Amino acid sequence: MEAGQEEASENTSSEQMSLDETKPTNNYWTPETELHLFDKMEVYPPFGLNKFFNLVSLSAYIEKMTGVKIPCHIIWEHFNAMFNMEILVCQLQFLPIPV
Repeated sequence: MEAGQEEASENTSSEQMSLDETKPTNNYWTPETELHLFDKMEVYPPFGLNKFFNLVSLSAYIEKMTGVKIPCHIIWEHFNAMFNMEILVCQLQFLPIPV
């Protein structure tokens, strides 16, 4: 009887593990994480010459402030869902580069 319970608990834990691995991107975005994202978006814009460095910086800042590690591709997907990034890049690529 105990062996059957152990097998059931092992199956349950493996099912939980597989559910955690396929975590949807919505679980990353709480009002607190979005607040920190928008707070530093002016400092680290997600476009331009340094967009990849800025994405890493945004991810590190959010992790420092909230303790939630958000991968850069999740941040990029969130930006694409909220803004039309193609138009932003086209409009902002002609801004002068500060020296």
